Parts: sequence; structure tokens; C-alpha cells
Amino acid sequence: MQWDVRLSRNLIQELAYIINGGLTENRVSILQVNATPLDIEMMYLQESFIDHTDAYVIYAPVDVPTMSNILNGRNIDDVNILPCGFAILPDDDDRPVVFGGGGSRDGVSDSLLTMSFNIIDDQVSMENYISPESMNMIYKIINRTAFLIRNALVPNNAQDNLDGV
Repeated sequence: MQWDVRLSRNLIQELAYIINGGLTENRVSILQVNATPLDIEMMYLQESFIDHTDAYVIYAPVDVPTMSNILNGRNIDDVNILPCGFAILPDDDDRPVVFGGGGSRDGVSDSLLTMSFNIIDDQVSMENYISPESMNMIYKIINRTAFLIRNALVPNNAQDNLDGV
């Protein structure tokens, strides 16, 4: 979860997972996010997948009481899950997805990043209108998320802070 702007400074622990496919990285996980070692802030459901043609991560925040209901087999009909995620695909159909490369000039294909967010904004007051403040927040979330994904995959390009992004 080092690519999620909201969680980049929190402690994250994988509580359980189910492997989905041949690689152990391909899994559905239950993640616990702690603001401090004893303070559980949020839980996440996450599915991650990678092979030679693409990679994706889909995750959704779930509050602690709701996750408890899910894990204890209670009624989940009223559970609202708002997934976010990203997919990475090769920009060249003839080359596989390769992480940690330096771009096509080094003989490694560039990749396309597609991100998806569900953002609830209490500041939206009119239908079909998004305030400049909300647009600025969305812009920052998209840019910072892309920055964090790139740094997670290509650590040589990491910068010390996100203030300029």
C-alpha cells in the first residue's frame, strides 16, 4: 500500500491472504492499517495480480466494525465497498511488463498506468459542479499516487518528498 497517498506514513500489516494463481504475489489480502502500533485506523481488502502481460492492484477501505462482520459471517448486504486501484500494461504489445527498467531507450518497454479512484467529496453542493478546491485535491491525489507507484516500482528515481508533486 506504499502507493496510496492516504496511507503512505502508516503501519500496514497483512492479516490474511488467499493465493490466487501460480505466484504468491497473486493474492487477495486483508490488510490492517495502524496510525500507531496500537491504533487500528482502517482495514483494506486488496487483490493483486502480476504476469508477463500486465499487473494490477485493486483495493477498498473497509471500516473495522464492517470487516469484523464480514469475517464473522454476518449479513453483508449493506456493506458498501468503493474500490480503487491501478493497472500497468506494456506500451508495446511485443514486450512484457518489466518493472525497474529505465524506459524504452534502455531496451525496456515503457508502460501505461491506469488508475481508478472512488472519492466522496462532502463539499460538492450542486450536481455536475466540482469546486476548484475539490479539483485541486483530486489533481494532487492522482499526481502523488502516480509518483508513489513509480517509486515503488523504480526506486532509483525516488525523490525525498512529495511537496512538488
